[in-house]
Amino acid sequence: MQTLYSSPLISWKHPLFTRRMVQVSCDVVFDFDWIAVIGHNQPKFPGLHDLSLAVAAFANACGKSPLLLLSDKADVAFDELIMDSTYVAVVNIKDFLACTTSMIGLLSFS
Repeated sequence: MQTLYSSPLISWKHPLFTRRMVQVSCDVVFDFDWIAVIGHNQPKFPGLHDLSLAVAAFANACGKSPLLLLSDKADVAFDELIMDSTYVAVVNIKDFLACTTSMIGLLSFS
């Protein structure tokens, strides 16, 4: 179940949503229909745990709180937003899923 995310910290041109996630090390927000993009209603996808660990580690090294922003918009690349107290990692979810799918395929040939 996704809920509308409202925070004055993030200025984003698309509505942001959040949901309870499984095995993540930071808060996660997204600007897409979860089922349509992820393909199921489960609060996880391949690579999410490792991605959240990396975001949390980098944010902690910077002395900031971590937030992972997932977007399916074509004009959004991998990026970061640095706020006063929050480090926001912006990830294009379609590109990320394509990379993890490719890696899983490569590992299955090993």
